[in-house]
Amino acid sequence: MIPFISLSTYSRTALLLMLLVLQITAIAVFINSWSIERKKRSLLSILLLAIIYLFILIILSTVLYENNAGHALHPALMFFANLPAVFYLILSTLGAVIFTLMMIKDHRRRKGIITRLAFKEAADNLPTGLCFGTESGIVILVNRTMERLCHTLTGHDLQDVSAFWERVSSGELCAGAKRLINTESPILQLADGATWCFSHRLIEVEKKQVVQLIATDTTDLDKLRHRLTQANEELDKMNARLIHHGENIAEVTAKEERLATKIRLHNEFGHILLYTRRSLANEADEKEVRNILGLWRRNVRVLRAELEPKEITMLEHLQEAAADVGITLKVDGTIPKDNKDSQLFIFTAGSEALNNAVRHAEATELYISISETESHYTAAFLNNGKVPESEITEGGGLSSLRAKIKGQGGQLHIQSLPFYQMTITLPKRKGVKDD
Repeated sequence: MIPFISLSTYSRTALLLMLLVLQITAIAVFINSWSIERKKRSLLSILLLAIIYLFILIILSTVLYENNAGHALHPALMFFANLPAVFYLILSTLGAVIFTLMMIKDHRRRKGIITRLAFKEAADNLPTGLCFGTESGIVILVNRTMERLCHTLTGHDLQDVSAFWERVSSGELCAGAKRLINTESPILQLADGATWCFSHRLIEVEKKQVVQLIATDTTDLDKLRHRLTQANEELDKMNARLIHHGENIAEVTAKEERLATKIRLHNEFGHILLYTRRSLANEADEKEVRNILGLWRRNVRVLRAELEPKEITMLEHLQEAAADVGITLKVDGTIPKDNKDSQLFIFTAGSEALNNAVRHAEATELYISISETESHYTAAFLNNGKVPESEITEGGGLSSLRAKIKGQGGQLHIQSLPFYQMTITLPKRKGVKDD
């Protein structure tokens, strides 16, 4: 085997260049491995190889220098000079293979890890503003969104985290920007109408306090809030109109009930006329004549009252209607004055109870008992007339009343035996269901 010292000048130069390239490669691999935080054992191995190649390069360079200068070689230098050239070639090839494999492995590993540059790029691409800094105000990390917001709101770049947060909190902003809500997380509106919510908190990183600022785009939420506010205003207006319509309906219903009572009185007049005609034809006795005169006087009083219009309450109307048909109305409890819907339903049910007392029970007294809880009104209607012989079959009047009360969220209960009683339960607020 040819020793190194016996190689031609070009061969020795080529071998030294190869060792120099390996030395530079070793340094590059060491730096690259250090940047991706390779294990200490791997770093030490690379450093050892780099030292070995540096030592051999220095030794062989010294051998060539001493030999060209004509000086006698030191025994140690002579040892390395007489080593076979194949040894150095194999050593160089082995180093090249090792370094190539390490570089390929590092490249693959670099693709699978998140570097600081990758983290900064990801933070810059976030639509949310992000900033981290020390308690003294020094910026550690800030993304492009927060930089843009800082420049828009203050007119300056973000250099001091504490100063920027102080301006956001105090509302000292550039022209066109303003603070909408002043809370722990203030909401600011930019000149273009976009709204951003800022939050500030302290977090602990490696046992150190770090200030975290986050800005979230709330433009879409703000638009939805405005739409919801407008919708609520429209609903309030609609509710006011419905209340007004409800009051009109109550008035119309009262008039309808009064008209129904008048129709029944009209029918009574027809019966009185027939009764009078029959009595005159049959020469009625004095007692029967007095009864007929009493009926005429009562209906005449009703007619006179109708000729003198006056404002009367629903209770007075119901009492007059009861008196017109010979029924004494007795009310126990307080009629709700502030809840017109419940008041209307109570008097509607009272009119139906009055009608049934006259037509079916032949009663002379009608009792209305009203009570209330925190959420409901209850009204019970009973009379002193005949007890039903069987279960009551609901006609059109009761069925219609039941449907109206159910639509209001209440209930209607009919008791037939051992005595007749009609009970309604009404919620104080519409939409509250009865248990």
